[in-house]
Amino acid sequence: MTKNIVATPDPADSNRSRASKKGTPKLRDGVMKRGKTWSYVIRVTDPETGISKPKWVSGFATEDDAKAARDEARVAARRGEYVNRNTITVGAYLEEWIEAHSVEIKPKTLHGYRMLIRLYIAPRIGNLRLQAVRPATVTKLYRELLTGGGKNGKPRPVPRGEPRYRDCLGAPRAPGTAGRREASCRRGMEGHR
Repeated sequence: MTKNIVATPDPADSNRSRASKKGTPKLRDGVMKRGKTWSYVIRVTDPETGISKPKWVSGFATEDDAKAARDEARVAARRGEYVNRNTITVGAYLEEWIEAHSVEIKPKTLHGYRMLIRLYIAPRIGNLRLQAVRPATVTKLYRELLTGGGKNGKPRPVPRGEPRYRDCLGAPRAPGTAGRREASCRRGMEGHR
């Protein structure tokens, strides 16, 4: 004859587990309070691997702010336009871009691009975070170049392709186009040969 042992739960144990769960924040609709600020989580697909991963973003003062930002991020993620927060600088981005496309660009044109980046863009905005660049930043850069950015402080004529370079540096012409920066950059650089 075999004996079956059945354990009955101790009521004191269940009260302890409820008490420990009381203080933990709950995730509702992808938004939760963490400390004094609100956070949201969305699933973002890695373009290289195709694997979807959770992405937490925090620092919102209110739950409504977090929900609004979450909704915008979800829409951008569905369109494939979600830009992950990072610390890459304008100089590093342009260096990566030029190296990635150096095979497709004619040698003389490539030399010209590198010279423009080294002499005019990198000294002025090369240390800025790429995501911090706004249309006003690029406008200021070109105004500076037009008024005194050339040799010996003389005005430097901006190339005919100025609007194309403007696209490359992240001055979107319409709302919601910031995620298409590299495509604009590529088109702009190709159009200015």
